[in-house]
Amino acid sequence: MDNNFVYDKEKQSTLNEYISKHFITTNNPYDRLHTSSINLILNKQGYFQHTIELGRLLKRMNIGRYNIKCYVDGKGKGGFEFIKYIENNV
Repeated sequence: MDNNFVYDKEKQSTLNEYISKHFITTNNPYDRLHTSSINLILNKQGYFQHTIELGRLLKRMNIGRYNIKCYVDGKGKGGFEFIKYIENNV
C-alpha cells in the first residue's frame, strides 16, 4: 500500500478536521503557501496525502484559492493564496 494516500476513512476524517482547524481563508492575497509546504506541515502531524489530492481537498473545503504560479519567497509553483496556517489553534 502506498503511504502517499490516506486510505482509512477515520484518518481522512481527522485530516479534514485538522485542516479545517489549522488552515483558514484570509482576505490577504499575500497569505500564501505552496501545496508542497502544506503537505510537509501535514506530514509532520502524521498525515500522508498525495499533493494533487491535497489540492483538491483544500478546494473542496473552500480554503484559500489555488494558483498554479503561487509565488512564495520568489519561487513560483502550485499553491494557495488567501490561506494561513495557525499552528496552535486549540
